[in-house]
Amino acid sequence: MDLAWRIGSEYLGWEDERARLVEKMMGTKSEMKSLLSFARLIGAPQQVHPGASIRAAIAAAPRWSTIMIMPGWHERGFADGLVIDKPLRILGAAALDDLRPCGWSGEMRKACRLVNCSMTFAPGCRKCLLHNLDFFNFTLECGGGDVTITHCAVRSNDCCIEAWGDCALTLRHCQVQGGFGATRYGLCGVRLTEQASAFVVASHFDGFTECAIHVQDQAWAHVEGNRFTCMSGSIARASPPASMRYVNNSLDAESGALEDHEVVVQENIVHVDEATQIQPQEAAHIATEQYVSWTLFNAASLSSSDEGRPPSSFEPVVLHRYSRCPGPFHAILNEGDELEPVRAALAEAGHSWQLPSGAKVFVHPEDFSAVRASLAARSLRPHHVVVSQAFEPLVREALARLPSRLHVDDLQAEHIALADGHGDVVCVQRTFLDIPRLLRSAQSVVQSTTEAHHVGAAQNPRRLCPLSDEGDRDLRFHGQALD
Repeated sequence: MDLAWRIGSEYLGWEDERARLVEKMMGTKSEMKSLLSFARLIGAPQQVHPGASIRAAIAAAPRWSTIMIMPGWHERGFADGLVIDKPLRILGAAALDDLRPCGWSGEMRKACRLVNCSMTFAPGCRKCLLHNLDFFNFTLECGGGDVTITHCAVRSNDCCIEAWGDCALTLRHCQVQGGFGATRYGLCGVRLTEQASAFVVASHFDGFTECAIHVQDQAWAHVEGNRFTCMSGSIARASPPASMRYVNNSLDAESGALEDHEVVVQENIVHVDEATQIQPQEAAHIATEQYVSWTLFNAASLSSSDEGRPPSSFEPVVLHRYSRCPGPFHAILNEGDELEPVRAALAEAGHSWQLPSGAKVFVHPEDFSAVRASLAARSLRPHHVVVSQAFEPLVREALARLPSRLHVDDLQAEHIALADGHGDVVCVQRTFLDIPRLLRSAQSVVQSTTEAHHVGAAQNPRRLCPLSDEGDRDLRFHGQALD
């Protein structure tokens, strides 16, 4: 019964699965065998070799089937562009690192190359996947459905990828490049209009004159962990009333200073009342009072290295507790592509993202030591994941690839600390903010009956040391040695 239901929903596109299921289960055994044979036929990938027509392969492919593009130069059957109006998976049949020289320029490109065309995803495509392909002088047009593009290269003199309508686009681990031949730059990398949405993660954008990512109308984009090089225009632009979340992206030094390529997010704000006119003398007086007030309230918490530095914004650190932690759970967090930049940054800074208890910590390298120290009082297990708020989407994206049958659920998400990005952490305990206190080892002080008779519930007050005492090597944090 479950098998028939799955075949009907995934392969045949039944809109009312329950009605179809009842209908088929009341049929004969021969009908069930026909269903299974049809599912096996759809599951067999269809191979397209160089010289064969990709258009014909798409037209003949059943819904939810797989088309394998074999290595080589594909340019046949592209006269009026390719239109995809059904769920398909189009994959390059080569290794991800299989790079081959381009015939006329000698440039190393992906082995499976589609040239001089456009590919349009119609609203009926529902869910489509493009993987490990090289689109040269190509435009990908997404007019609807859920389109995922991974480990692909797209190059065009105009706009490489356009999405409109209610399209939901996911772009991950891709190279989007503008210009080829005598034209060094392209116009735009990704353009979103109408109600389109996009997740653009861990991709490389190179050589655009207008902007790499342009969001218009009611569209929305999440841009995180990308690299931008050789940009002569804006990195990203959100025109009202569009919105964009821009997190942890980088700009190559060859493109100049970051301030020359700022992200432009425009908003239309209607002011009912006229702006208040403040005289220069009054403004200077207000600014002086604000500075004095801030100094009085924060002088005790500032070190000598913090003088003249404005107060930093704190980022929450979240402790997630999952229902189960099978082998694939650890494998996808330790080896998955989504968290590779975070793991690489921590490893480069000399930190291990996996604690001896099996719990995992994905935070900014500069906050790791302080966050690690603040966790000493907690009993962590392999099903715990500590993550900075900025990296939570990467953890969710990685764990979303786990099969549902594993039943790995996020049972609890607890805000345990606030990190400022400079190595300072404020703990959250019973909704109160608390600066972690350093403790001397129990053997270095006079013992206390308070700690002896209330193990785990109270501590010897003699073990508390001043926050300024940073030179004492014999310090412990909640009974554990500091890094």
